[in-house]
Amino acid sequence: MATVSKPVGIPQKPSSLQSAVLDLSPFEQLPRQLIDQIIGHVPEAVFEMRLTCRLLKSLVDEHGKRPCDIPIVQRIAFTVKNAWLSIPKRRTALFELRLTLHQPALKFMIQRYFNGLEHPSQYGIEITSLPDDVLDDLRCCLGTRIVETSLPHYHDGMVPSIFDLIKDIKLEKLEMFADLNSAKVGNGLLKQLRENRVDELFLTVQLLLTAAFLLDLSTIVRSLLITQLCFSDKDLNQRHFLGIDDFNWTPVILGMFERRLDKMLVRTDYCAYLTLQSADDIRRRLPLLGKGIWFETRCNAFDQYEDRLDYVTNDHSVKALRWTPFHNALAIKHCSRESEKLEF
Repeated sequence: MATVSKPVGIPQKPSSLQSAVLDLSPFEQLPRQLIDQIIGHVPEAVFEMRLTCRLLKSLVDEHGKRPCDIPIVQRIAFTVKNAWLSIPKRRTALFELRLTLHQPALKFMIQRYFNGLEHPSQYGIEITSLPDDVLDDLRCCLGTRIVETSLPHYHDGMVPSIFDLIKDIKLEKLEMFADLNSAKVGNGLLKQLRENRVDELFLTVQLLLTAAFLLDLSTIVRSLLITQLCFSDKDLNQRHFLGIDDFNWTPVILGMFERRLDKMLVRTDYCAYLTLQSADDIRRRLPLLGKGIWFETRCNAFDQYEDRLDYVTNDHSVKALRWTPFHNALAIKHCSRESEKLEF
């Protein structure tokens, strides 16, 4: 019986799509989301990656245009007219790329100071003279959160450009000196803290309009350092704190820790602002609030004790500390947090 030969298969020509895929490098064939994450892990190499191929250049540019969750700016400090940015060296290239993509003109408006590989790059720009659209573009370059922010004297007549630049940006740490002698200024500050979702506030202040302001403040921030400026006409031995004389601060301090606040340091030269009864109430009741608290305040209430306070209750260490020969302190800290600091 005759054998029927099978037809030999004719090789098919690859489609244009298949050819395009075959031309891609193994890196380029990775899922786009994974490539985006890789770009985010090496921000110092964005300009080198843009030179490799058109596809990667487009992906890097797309990454640079989007809102950035990693903290590009380590610190921003404001003067009356200027903003000064401190950017870690490995994120400097990403910041420069974002300037190029969002607003190339900004590259020529900004002053640059590079202080060696081990120090952050410094950028300075006068923000009060920027048009609104350029200020918006600069904001886009900063990312969605900033680690440390330092504001000048906070008062009713502050330059709007400052708040326009940090609008909707999360400020992890905020340092400021504030005049809080009017309800308008106090309410404005609370509104700003909410909008910027501030976690840690380092507040230098001389007086408050009401003690209730601290309760409102503690619903917003998690950590608070209060540094009180002295009055020239008040004796340091007087029972005084933040412009209020002879006041029982115990309900206020307890109420603050019943809200979001869980960490507070008070620096004041009026170390008699807490009476012995007030200080006793605080040290007995704070550890029982049901959360790990970190609290320290200058306080001379326990100077009359022969033995220094030093004990543990409900997993909280309670101590009467000696800061200086003239300033003592009360410290109540959860045992897991005793080594923590509160500093800018």
